[in-house]
Amino acid sequence: VISALAEGTKTHVPYRDSKMTRILQDSLGGNCRTTIVICCSPSVFNEAETKSTLMFGQRAKTIKNTVSVNLELTAEEWKKKYEKEKEKNKALKSVLQHLEMELNRWRNGEAVPEDEQISAKDQKSLEPCDNTPIIDNITPVVDGISAEKEKYDEEITSLYRQLDDKDDEINQQSQLAEKLKQQMLDQDEPSRVHVEQKLLASTRRDYEKIQEELTRLQIENEAAKDEVKEVLQALEELAVNYD
Repeated sequence: VISALAEGTKTHVPYRDSKMTRILQDSLGGNCRTTIVICCSPSVFNEAETKSTLMFGQRAKTIKNTVSVNLELTAEEWKKKYEKEKEKNKALKSVLQHLEMELNRWRNGEAVPEDEQISAKDQKSLEPCDNTPIIDNITPVVDGISAEKEKYDEEITSLYRQLDDKDDEINQQSQLAEKLKQQMLDQDEPSRVHVEQKLLASTRRDYEKIQEELTRLQIENEAAKDEVKEVLQALEELAVNYD
């Protein structure tokens, strides 16, 4: 990523699909003021690592960030701006119709009175402040928000389904573990000697494997719950931005 940004000749920057890369994306050629701290070691043992770090810092210093205004409109602001531009568009269409009618009258040899003519001042007052295609911009924004919300909803549903499956699997493993534990407790004293000792050892091994599997499933279950929390938090932030 640093090499691609430093050279400035590549059209594609290979950002990795990771949270850290996405967080630093604005700092690497984006719109953030970035400070780089290079840590060096005076030890001969770390000479190669220090040189590599300094070369990395030298390349990173050549990256030029793109400065732009951080203007983000809410959905309500977009709606107001859209309505405003819609009214302007309606007024301009009305002026255009009047001008076309006036032109036809002139072409037909009719003298149009001055009070019926549209002055340049009236036309100028209806000109849009900028040439930004507001209508074209709003639709992708709204569609993008809706698509992202649907994506989060589907992901939440899938994660909850996985949690249910993990809970069922944990319950089954717990029941089997209790059953094996009870079998171990029900074993008689060394009266049945060799056969029962082998059976007991095998049962213990199975019990230990099940306990390990149960621990693994519980860890996966906790990880899935944490992922659900992150998705819910992201969905709440998206809903706030959408409002």
